[in-house]
Amino acid sequence: RVAVVGAGATGLCAARHFLSRPELYEVKVFEQTNEVGGTWVYREETHAHSSMYANVITNLSKEVMPFPDFPYPAHLPTFLKHRDVRQYLEDYSTAFGIHEHVSFGSTVTDIRPLPAAAARDVRMRVNGDHCHMATGGVMNVGPGADTQSQSLVSRGSDARNVTQEFQIDNMARGLSELSSGRERDCPQHHQHSPIAEINTVSFNGSAGTDQSSDSSVWNGSDFSNTPRPLADIGPWWQVSYRTTTAPTSSSSTSSATVEETRIFDAVIVCNGHFSEAITPEVEGMEFFQGTVLHSHNYRRPEVFHDKSVLVVGAGASGQDICQDVAKVARRVFVSTSPEKRITSPLPENIQRCDRMARVDEQGRVVFSDGQVVTVDAVLWCTGYVYSHPFLHDSCGVAVDNGRYVRPLYKHIVNAENPTMFFIGLPKLIVPNLLFHCQVLFVKAVLDRRHRLPSPDVMRQWNVEDLAERQHQGLSRERGHEMLARQWAYNADLAACAGVDSPYPAHVRARYEHILEGRANRLATYREEIFENSAMYQRLIANWRC
Repeated sequence: RVAVVGAGATGLCAARHFLSRPELYEVKVFEQTNEVGGTWVYREETHAHSSMYANVITNLSKEVMPFPDFPYPAHLPTFLKHRDVRQYLEDYSTAFGIHEHVSFGSTVTDIRPLPAAAARDVRMRVNGDHCHMATGGVMNVGPGADTQSQSLVSRGSDARNVTQEFQIDNMARGLSELSSGRERDCPQHHQHSPIAEINTVSFNGSAGTDQSSDSSVWNGSDFSNTPRPLADIGPWWQVSYRTTTAPTSSSSTSSATVEETRIFDAVIVCNGHFSEAITPEVEGMEFFQGTVLHSHNYRRPEVFHDKSVLVVGAGASGQDICQDVAKVARRVFVSTSPEKRITSPLPENIQRCDRMARVDEQGRVVFSDGQVVTVDAVLWCTGYVYSHPFLHDSCGVAVDNGRYVRPLYKHIVNAENPTMFFIGLPKLIVPNLLFHCQVLFVKAVLDRRHRLPSPDVMRQWNVEDLAERQHQGLSRERGHEMLARQWAYNADLAACAGVDSPYPAHVRARYEHILEGRANRLATYREEIFENSAMYQRLIANWRC
């Protein structure tokens, strides 16, 4: 039973590969919105999960962007609009039958490991007419017990205690079948009615569950004999989530919210890292009276018509947004540290500046070299932090300064609890190719085709990888950056998974040509059209799954 958090590109990739082995895996994808696509789902409203803006055109070409087993349609342009990428992800989900395994409108609120020795309570809610198990939890039934009778005590909001009994013939066999995690009706040929619905399972003890939060409790069930197919790798996982559904009829205006908890053998975290914005603390910002906006909430340039705008940061978003704003703004200042300054030719109304140092009492911006300018708006293009607010402390995962997730083996495996995995943390990469390789690695681990080293060895890998980067002058905050490292990294993951390298050499050549264009011809590199027809067909034919 595999839980996937998020239905963006990483989550879809994880679901696609695990669903390819239905005899081994049951997959449930939790998606907080009502559609797949993650950050590629453009929304006009701000403060949404997505950071997409209206005029986005990809800064990588379609020849290097696809998953190796699912090329982009040949008729699309070389550089894509956000709606093209979103449609591609929707098509990918449809092609591999992922939609039916996604719980839409479901926000994961808590994930924690379940120690095997923890005291356990199975929690239940009375539904009235049928019984199903939605978690795969199994009661411990004594040897040879063909019939068992258990009591369910419901403590409803009206403070009445309602006790009901039910029997399941050959309960040991019946509940073992339920351990697969599929929701299915329990036998109802007994004489007792109504039947209780088992729709949440959680544990107390060291798992830290608060019993007072549930309306009903069934004590005494023991999971000690439950099959745990990944017990030698890591723990079970308790995943709690809140699902909001739309009104069920035209006469109803309110949505319904249900909170549930399920048990999984493995968790794959795929919630992305482009939603929690970094807003710098700048001395004197309280004196600034103009518009202040992070690129996360930037949608259209028209709001800056004929204005003077300061763009802080020149990463991927800063490079593109400064040019988007310059189409309508009177003047655009781009502030970076000297080593990150854009060296490529830019439109005439864009001026490069040093690092923003402070705002003076007149509300003017002062740069580190002493230059002073007056602007109407400050647009932060300062990036995002890694954020996993649903991970309980017992998961053993920390995020240093929002920029570096540890302790992870190969940027994927939680070294403290190795049945938890993270897909898509590395930056400065060919995204879908790397996601593909990471997922194949995780699948090889859970398929038992690749054996993980001990937790101590995995922790040491994390330490040594970071030390090597720091030796090369990279800070801890850049511990997930790849660039040239990604090719050997992908090849290593593919080797561990027992598959060939999933990309031909000219994909790397194309990627590096684009990087050179962004460095030296930022305003025009997207005009260098790659042949779309026969050459593209030959290119994608060389991709290997």
